[in-house]
Amino acid sequence: MTAKQEVEEFMNGLMGLAVTHIEHSGTFNPFFAVLTRDDKGEVCAVEPDRESDTPTPPKEMLREIARQRINEGDVKIVALIFDFLMIHPDTRKKVDAVHMQLTHADGYAVDIYVPYRVTKGKFNAGELISRPGHNVLFGEQT
Repeated sequence: MTAKQEVEEFMNGLMGLAVTHIEHSGTFNPFFAVLTRDDKGEVCAVEPDRESDTPTPPKEMLREIARQRINEGDVKIVALIFDFLMIHPDTRKKVDAVHMQLTHADGYAVDIYVPYRVTKGKFNAGELISRPGHNVLFGEQT
């Protein structure tokens, strides 16, 4: 399987997790997931830091945890997942979206946006938007 195929397969499973949280709670806290070289998945969510005078943004918290996990040496894919408000490129209107930043150790990286709306408690996905990503996490190993 290619790096792109592995990332797509991993993304599909993570999307299901995000949808479950959105249908249950209307949103979700940012989380990250890794797929190890022996194909075991791990998920870690973060709570926003509301106590500090200068809170660390959840995205930075996730990146730091992901870097630490990558440095252990057995990670194949990292995904950062956010409930995101975006300007839709077609309509120029603000829409909710699941945003995933997926990075493979082999260098493949992609940013995925899935616009959505919730109607009567059910997740309704719009058309997936895919953009080339930046493989910064694996390049930052210490």
